[in-house]
Amino acid sequence: MSESGRPGVGGRGLRRIVFYTREDCSLCETAESALAALARPLGLMIEVQDVDADPGLVALYGDRVPVVMEGEVVLAEGRIEAAALRAAIETAFAAAED
Repeated sequence: MSESGRPGVGGRGLRRIVFYTREDCSLCETAESALAALARPLGLMIEVQDVDADPGLVALYGDRVPVVMEGEVVLAEGRIEAAALRAAIETAFAAAED
């Protein structure tokens, strides 16, 4: 647990984030870089899913990639900026603690 009492933010617990992406996607590369930069400071475990590897994922996210989710909650999609992504993740963590 972190000093704030939230796992994954400065503490030992990792929070699972799923990142839906595809090859040759410049928006996906930008979002992946933003996620990588946030992984350690926010205590994220990032699971990368290639939507093109699964027809079900193509149906759900094919036109929306990149998509960043925690559980069933979409935190960001499409053109993702690092500051907005960080705020969305921190808000989701805070809501999960309430």
